[in-house]
Amino acid sequence: MSKALSPEEFASRKEAAQKQAQKVEVSESDSSLKSQNFKEESEQEEKDIRTVFKSAFENILPKHQGLPQITVQELPSLFKPYPQGCEIAYVTYNYRDLKTISTSKNSPLENRRIQLEGIYTSFDKNLLTYMDFLYISLLRKISTLGASTHNVSIPCNKSDCPGSLEASVSIQDLEMRDLEIEALPISIDIGKDTLQFSPLTVGAFNFLEKTGRLEDPIAVLAAQASNMSFEKAFRILGDVKDVETISLLEYIDTAMLHEVKPITLSCSLCKNTRQINIDVNHSLITAPPFRPDGESLRTRIRFGS
Repeated sequence: MSKALSPEEFASRKEAAQKQAQKVEVSESDSSLKSQNFKEESEQEEKDIRTVFKSAFENILPKHQGLPQITVQELPSLFKPYPQGCEIAYVTYNYRDLKTISTSKNSPLENRRIQLEGIYTSFDKNLLTYMDFLYISLLRKISTLGASTHNVSIPCNKSDCPGSLEASVSIQDLEMRDLEIEALPISIDIGKDTLQFSPLTVGAFNFLEKTGRLEDPIAVLAAQASNMSFEKAFRILGDVKDVETISLLEYIDTAMLHEVKPITLSCSLCKNTRQINIDVNHSLITAPPFRPDGESLRTRIRFGS
């Protein structure tokens, strides 16, 4: 037979039971809250994923409305750095922008801004690799003039030759060195840190130029570390001392290479040849406007009234 509880013991046990009940309620409430938070996070993640598949031209600029819209079908990167199912496209140049990027008064940074402005993606366009960006910029220029072949001409680089270095360029003539690695990012353990690398983006390139670090190979590689801040990656890479890690970093830097191969121009007077790389400072992109062949020009103009 159990002993009767005194009023004090009864009150004490009642209080303990109430506290236990409150703990259960709080636990259930926390569980419900965590479940709700997880649901909201999942819905947000799903929403973020869906935004990748929006139309590249969803927010087209007014000045680009009415211009031909061209979807990019191939890239030097083979689309490996980008979300699966993404869309990359561009509009042709209007005459003002075409003339603007052809003047030497503009900085490379300003030219890149104009070039990037006409490229449309279903993700942040600053995440385009720099080499893909240059390739698309060249496509924009070729597509703008409409003809299948365009004549490129720059002054001969021999001081005693008054001639010009020339070549006929078509989209079919462009040869690409593809991104050959199987998947991105490329990961390497350095001490206690894991660094993940992806090809240099146009956004990272602009950052390096603005901060005066384009000529620093450590800074360029640090700007390609995608899982940590630039400063942290720069410090870790700068402190590497062992030969094996240095060799692996050199391999990673080379493995991320992808580009449009240089185009060969030749001078009809002195027979000198020169290869032109696609870059913003001195390139096919910012050279004076391409000249379509004479036949296509003559079909567009009239003489007299």
